Amino acid sequence: MHKVLISLASNYQQEEHLHQAREALVQILSSPHYTEEIWTEPVGKSSAEGVLYLNQLVQACCDLDSDELNLRLKDIEKAFQISAALFFESRSRSAAARRNPLSSARLATQLRS
Repeated sequence: MHKVLISLASNYQQEEHLHQAREALVQILSSPHYTEEIWTEPVGKSSAEGVLYLNQLVQACCDLDSDELNLRLKDIEKAFQISAALFFESRSRSAAARRNPLSSARLATQLRS
């Protein structure tokens, strides 16, 4: 079993889509622990555009290998119009974390507390 960290984000019908994604993740994850949801401005865009992202991390265990888990996450992304980035604990930070390190760091702090 692998310990995984997944970041979730949505900028359209954010609360509804994250809720639906969490329901779908129940089918593939064991013992999920979620951070609080946080609202962030998109990186590289003006906040005047009015589009905010709702972000959340989930730490869980999973029997799937990284390729299969990524395929399942892509299905969830398409179905619920979210962005999901997979982190295995043994790997370095993903591209999603490098693009928006502040929100990733804030969310990760919640998991440690």
